[in-house]
Amino acid sequence: RFFVYNNEEGEWKMNFEFAEILKIILIGVIEGITEWLPISSTGHMLLFDEFIPLDMSEKFKEMFFVVIQFGAIIAVIVYFWKNMIPFKSENNVIELRKGYGDLLFGQNVEQVLGIIGKPSEVEQIGEEVEIPTTVLHYDEQGLSLFFETDANENLVCINIESEDMTLFGEKIVGKTTKQIEQLLKDNGVKDIESDKEEWGEERLGSELYSIDFYFADDKLESVTIGR
Repeated sequence: RFFVYNNEEGEWKMNFEFAEILKIILIGVIEGITEWLPISSTGHMLLFDEFIPLDMSEKFKEMFFVVIQFGAIIAVIVYFWKNMIPFKSENNVIELRKGYGDLLFGQNVEQVLGIIGKPSEVEQIGEEVEIPTTVLHYDEQGLSLFFETDANENLVCINIESEDMTLFGEKIVGKTTKQIEQLLKDNGVKDIESDKEEWGEERLGSELYSIDFYFADDKLESVTIGR
């Protein structure tokens, strides 16, 4: 209520508790508008308080002007959440001979950096392979991206160690060799071969679809795909 009746004085007076709530609402509106403009939101709230002061201690007021901005900060985080996490869940899909999510074979280094950002490490491979190769390692995303070091530096191979990667609509990390083999067969991949690598991992792969699965203790740990 805007006004309350004072029995002692026998007259109606403004409800100051409501007035303070109204001031806070107005300050919240000022904060919400000025936060999105290239002007100082805190400065405008302090200016408002000079003309219509809040009935509270200075220490509480200082804390209030800090806390009230949390709403705007949270709104920014929610609104830009997908942009803040460049590799989203829908980007964990393996597409045979095409790529991994938004990372497509044939993209150059600049295009990939625009999608996923700066790598954790850059490695140059020259002596051990026929074609010199640049490798961008993304430790947090569990990715290693291989680019042929030529005029275009195109993406030619991706090694994936992410727990979120999916193939044919299924999460595959932790699946056994038999489960992966059956998944491939169910989706038309018939040229399946298997062997054991020198370092002990078991490999299951398809040359036609340029994909290799690596297992430790019969549990899938990583996948390498190519174009």
